[in-house]
Amino acid sequence: MFTFENPATSTATSAAAARPSVFARLWRRLAALPPWQRDVFIGLAAPAALCMVFAAGEIALRAEQYYRFGSQGPAVESVVNRNVWESVGERRRPRPNAVLGRIQFSDQGFRGKAVAIPKPEGTVRIAFLGASGTFDLFVTHDNETWPAVAMARLGAAYPRCRFDFVNAGVLGDITRAVESRFVEDTQPYAPDIAVVMLNDIFSMARRHLNLGDGEYRPSWLAKHSHLWRTVEKNMEAEQLLRIAGRRDLAKRIDLPVMLADVGSEAGHLLATTKEQGVLPVVVEKAPWLRREQSADEQLALAGATNLAGTATRAVYVPQAYTGDVTEAFYSYNARLREAAAAHAAPFIATVERMPARPNYYADTVHTTAAGSAILGAIVGDGLAANTAVARLIAERGKGCNAAR
Repeated sequence: MFTFENPATSTATSAAAARPSVFARLWRRLAALPPWQRDVFIGLAAPAALCMVFAAGEIALRAEQYYRFGSQGPAVESVVNRNVWESVGERRRPRPNAVLGRIQFSDQGFRGKAVAIPKPEGTVRIAFLGASGTFDLFVTHDNETWPAVAMARLGAAYPRCRFDFVNAGVLGDITRAVESRFVEDTQPYAPDIAVVMLNDIFSMARRHLNLGDGEYRPSWLAKHSHLWRTVEKNMEAEQLLRIAGRRDLAKRIDLPVMLADVGSEAGHLLATTKEQGVLPVVVEKAPWLRREQSADEQLALAGATNLAGTATRAVYVPQAYTGDVTEAFYSYNARLREAAAAHAAPFIATVERMPARPNYYADTVHTTAAGSAILGAIVGDGLAANTAVARLIAERGKGCNAAR
């Protein structure tokens, strides 16, 4: 087969191919300059190029954080955005219809869609309570959060039953705030089951070690630049990690002292829940830090940076011995298990079933969408298999039961 090539087009194409690139022409002109002019040009161009790279990084990071957290920036650490949160006594809660990045609150102040009021006859309603781990901060889509996945699994086990749920998790809530969230904000929507995942470890450790809100104090530039704050914080985290890995230099945690009130506070929450005719279910917190990891692995995970640019454990519990922090999660969970047993509340263990893999965790304690899928499946299957939950569903679901 013969092809016809236009000579004019061919000549133009050859000329274009032979023409030097912009950078080549610029380099030739630069080489032709007298040495002193070339040195001046390079001296001025280098800082300009550095500024352009910094600006590009700043824009990219701000865009990523705006996509996930909205104008508030990294929601777990910024000054509280009054457009998103309202203060209620010593705690905060979402404003109705507020938006946090890609996350939308309902007009009832919960993450996701609103539930019907009054509750439809025969519907079993579940409230999920806790802090940012329950809220699922690093999972953008509501149907990918672990509470949503758990409900899907429960619905599959009980296809003849009707369920709905509210995600009442609030960033930073400790046990007392979770109890207030249940009584004041969630109970009016008549839940039948309250699934609670508590995590007071970091706040208790800061109090125990007299760290206040944490020792990180951003510089002037860090207050105005997301990129520089990320760099600055992680530089500080690296310094803190050198201390955190040393038994002889790090701040040690007296676990019995620090955890002395865990059982009573959790027990009070469970008792309050049952007094309202709601079945409490305790979910064990599964952090990325594990006993089977080496000291070096634990230290590396303590400095892992999440999507908000925060090395969670290293910055917010600075200089605490990493082995103590790891053990604190296990001891904390053991006390929650004891409190659940004392109040006849179902307890769903997760640590042994939740793989400690990088793609499942956004940082030391928060899960990614992939991790939330695993966690939600564990919780949903745990709910479906529990006899107390089954009795309640049969009673309030008007006789519906699990598929056999």
